[in-house]
Amino acid sequence: MSRVSVLVFCVLLLCGCVTTNVSKNYSLKENSGTGLVVGSITYDGSYSGYAVSYRRAPSEASGRFQSGQSNVVIPYFPAGEFETMGINGNLIAAELPAGDYVIDAWSVGSGAAFVRPTRPFSILFSVIPGKATYIGNFHFTQLSRMGLTVTGAKVDFSDKRERDSDVLKKHYPNLSTVSIVSAVEPGLHVTELGGLHHTTISIDVPITY
Repeated sequence: MSRVSVLVFCVLLLCGCVTTNVSKNYSLKENSGTGLVVGSITYDGSYSGYAVSYRRAPSEASGRFQSGQSNVVIPYFPAGEFETMGINGNLIAAELPAGDYVIDAWSVGSGAAFVRPTRPFSILFSVIPGKATYIGNFHFTQLSRMGLTVTGAKVDFSDKRERDSDVLKKHYPNLSTVSIVSAVEPGLHVTELGGLHHTTISIDVPITY
């Protein structure tokens, strides 16, 4: 017996690999050809894989920043950097090669469900060698679910630079005096980034040969 997936869905792979945060003792170096991206992904809802995807222009190199995991085998939900504030989610503190980038997609991977936006959008930012760039807060709100599976969500995009900078300094001591350039307009708040959601559910059907 084998299992064939109906509605095989590979969007997560197309969005690129998850870009992990730097080590806690990370320091910026001006001659490295890389810079630091700072931001946050927070959420109200069940533990899942909440992500935003980026591309480097003009190449098609891509990746994604993510909080949580899509599939949880062992029921272990690690604490995020905002836990003491009563907020679910994680800080983004990732190193990328210098250049121009665009964030143009978000997603929620939750077991068999995959949630994505319905309208195009673009958030531009630049990575400067030896510098830190703030890209904003992406806050996911669960709109519907089946048990613990998220089947609907919306995303708000806003400027939380002061809060996120304080969290960065707390968790990354070597970056406590770093000046952060913001790619986000001060006080910006965009509701329903990318419009309403579209959900695809992958169902495994056993087939006997």
